[in-house]
Amino acid sequence: MLRLGGAHRRSVSRFAPAIILAGAAILFAARGAMWIALAFGAAAVALYAWSTRAFIAEPKRERARAQSSAPPKRGYTMSDAQARAILGVPPGASEADIRSAYRRKMARAHPDLGGSTEEAAKLSAARDALLRK
Repeated sequence: MLRLGGAHRRSVSRFAPAIILAGAAILFAARGAMWIALAFGAAAVALYAWSTRAFIAEPKRERARAQSSAPPKRGYTMSDAQARAILGVPPGASEADIRSAYRRKMARAHPDLGGSTEEAAKLSAARDALLRK
């Protein structure tokens, strides 16, 4: 058997019901039950089409969400007011306060923990902008 992990496992598991129905259709066709085989085959095609539609729609949603909150470009200069608003720190915040706010917000925004790369990039840019002063 082939061992799949991560994104491959998710993509194959979406098509698993269609694959099982197609296998059943082949078995019924081999035994001579053509009408049952056709019914299972039609169900497999319908499930595959539905799974493909869902599989294509999800990346489109992800792209739309990523474009709506694009990360700061390299060389982008963020104002202190923007950086303070992103991190939620007052104007006279110390370095320790800035680092603490960054860690607290990054715990929710980190891509490995369910957040997005755009949020993490904004938080990092805000921290860098405030700590450069």
